[in-house]
Amino acid sequence: MSRGQDGAKPERRAAIVGIDSLLLRSADFEADCHDYECLFARPARRGEVRGGTHSEPSALFVLANCAFELRPAKGPQGEAASGLAALRLSLQRALAPGDDLRRLAGEELQERLASVGSQPAEVQREAWLVDPRLTRGVRVELTHPPLVEQVPAQGGDEGTEDRTDGTDGIYGIDHAVIRSADADATRGVFADRLGIRVAFDREFPQWGARLIMCKLGPPGDDRASVVEIAGALPADSTPGDGRDRFGGITWRVGDVAATRRRLADEGFDVSAVREGRRPGTRVCTVRSRTGGVPTLLIEPAKQPSS
Repeated sequence: MSRGQDGAKPERRAAIVGIDSLLLRSADFEADCHDYECLFARPARRGEVRGGTHSEPSALFVLANCAFELRPAKGPQGEAASGLAALRLSLQRALAPGDDLRRLAGEELQERLASVGSQPAEVQREAWLVDPRLTRGVRVELTHPPLVEQVPAQGGDEGTEDRTDGTDGIYGIDHAVIRSADADATRGVFADRLGIRVAFDREFPQWGARLIMCKLGPPGDDRASVVEIAGALPADSTPGDGRDRFGGITWRVGDVAATRRRLADEGFDVSAVREGRRPGTRVCTVRSRTGGVPTLLIEPAKQPSS
């Protein structure tokens, strides 16, 4: 095996370091693009995704620690279902042929995102689809380099107000939820097979749920994010076909009350602000105009001043 310049053996596993992006397949692409522009308080970066012989429209929102992409539900491969369609995880480096993760990711994806934003541009990344049989029916892609490194975080394109400081808008992702029919099996996929650190695993009988937090990013980093596995209690009480499904998304905001007021003024159905389950947090639920995605806004706990 070859060694690096410092004599150390190269890592056999490329670390997964964050949520790169989430893909929403939209049944009403233009309407959902407009609604997410209002939700995020910034215009979408419109573009076109090209892969092989096909192309399709794309609308991209780039935040501080991830991106969110919309594409039409009826895509070039005949996709029909609308809703969250893919969780893309950022790799520390591209997968080498002998990488441990390469054995889990059978299909190499060939896509380019062209004409991103107001300036002509092309984003081409290496991406691999993890075998859906392993991920229990949820589409998980591994990608490098991260979109946030190739397309800068935006408050808007040129000439528009930048709201990424979070004063009255969403500035990043907190966590994405996977609803699991077998929480132990899904934990095994993300922790044991993909190598993501489990920061929290607890049962809440009062809610009829078991929550497992798979933490991406170094401890204490405010750009870190979480894949939350939500299982039912008792463990055998989940109806359906035994496959996992995407749940919702929790977005971080700097001032949840201000964001709630703005969204209510723009016609969103939003709940009252309430205390979050995590100590010191405040949250509210966005109940409309999210393309069918269960959506929570969270104001993180204030850090004590030094």
